[in-house]
Amino acid sequence: MPARVSQWEWMWAARNLVAVVAAIFLAAILSHARVFRDASLGGNGLSASEVVHVVGWGTALALIWTSAWSAAAQLPESRPGPRLLHHALPPLATLVILPGYYNLLHPFFKDRAGIALSWIFVLLLIPTAVWLGLALYENAEALVLIATKVTRRISARARTLERTCRTCGQPRSDDRAATRSPAGPAGSA
Repeated sequence: MPARVSQWEWMWAARNLVAVVAAIFLAAILSHARVFRDASLGGNGLSASEVVHVVGWGTALALIWTSAWSAAAQLPESRPGPRLLHHALPPLATLVILPGYYNLLHPFFKDRAGIALSWIFVLLLIPTAVWLGLALYENAEALVLIATKVTRRISARARTLERTCRTCGQPRSDDRAATRSPAGPAGSA
């Protein structure tokens, strides 16, 4: 029997979620404030608004990435479902986060630097995708078990709906109602 998980063991996840939402919210508010748009940094036209946007979203992405790694480390490997998440969360988070960072950084790079940045991210994304593919392949048993559970739940729900009155939503009192003849019950003529 698996040990019961204390609510405090995952409190870090709630704190990180609050921090992610706060970072995005504050970045959105501050980067659209006129004072930040008007404040130029240096002669290259970089504004405080752009810096706040990059720092806010970069912080949020970093928190999401570290949260995925922490969650993966905390999940037990004793059962197939948690083992799948233990192995798949880090590459999945990395695969989602890298394009986010690329979108944040790319506007600041021009010409050859922009092309170099693109290739750096391509060379990071390809092995990350392979890493995720291998994690899914090595945990195919869990995928099959999850698919089987989902199929069973969908089938059970469909059977429940078949036994429910479509008009009022109440369960039918007996299954003979569906098999009665149009003329009514037997012997009533």
